[in-house]
Amino acid sequence: MEQTRFRISLLDAVVLLYHVHRGAKTEGVGFEDCDRTLEYLTRSLAQFKYTVSQSALESALWSCNLMDEQGEFWCPEGKSFDDWIKNFTVNDYKYDKFYNVMEERKKRG
Repeated sequence: MEQTRFRISLLDAVVLLYHVHRGAKTEGVGFEDCDRTLEYLTRSLAQFKYTVSQSALESALWSCNLMDEQGEFWCPEGKSFDDWIKNFTVNDYKYDKFYNVMEERKKRG
């Protein structure tokens, strides 16, 4: 059966994921969807890619890094900050946790 598809923003997806996961851990709310698991719903809501500038990414990663230092980093997939940051260390860039910047990898040759 074909389902209607809705366009939502990245921010809307983040709000939805946050509340679904917080609700799953909250007594009286939980997660009781008999059609899908929490993991499947998470993947469904987070399947699209979104392009951001390097400076905006670095600003946001700075906060994530400091929240991790406080023991407060949260990822709906349950990953640590170090495992999660691997999502952004692609192509010719890596994340420097000390300077909080995306650095271009040095080319060999």
